[in-house]
Amino acid sequence: MKKHLLSLLLTATAFAESSDGYHLFSPRPRAEMRDFNTDRPDQTESPYTVDAGHFQWEMDLLNFTRDTEDGLRVDTLNVAPFNLKIGLLDNTDLHLIYE
Repeated sequence: MKKHLLSLLLTATAFAESSDGYHLFSPRPRAEMRDFNTDRPDQTESPYTVDAGHFQWEMDLLNFTRDTEDGLRVDTLNVAPFNLKIGLLDNTDLHLIYE
């Protein structure tokens, strides 16, 4: 699985470059980066991407939810769920989400 994911990343960045030439292996300089947008797991999955060549890691320490419907109650406890976003291009990123 890891081998295939790395192959996919290398292929995607080799063939697709943004118009200004920034990609995963040629990152956008910090001075030119856009504002930071939060995107925690199951909180704010958003259409905003991470700048090319940069990473965004967000997580909760603990996450407890309680859902009740038709008399059925379901309690869920997630330990350290995270969302890792990898900027492939300025308009394309890869999300790895663990719950």
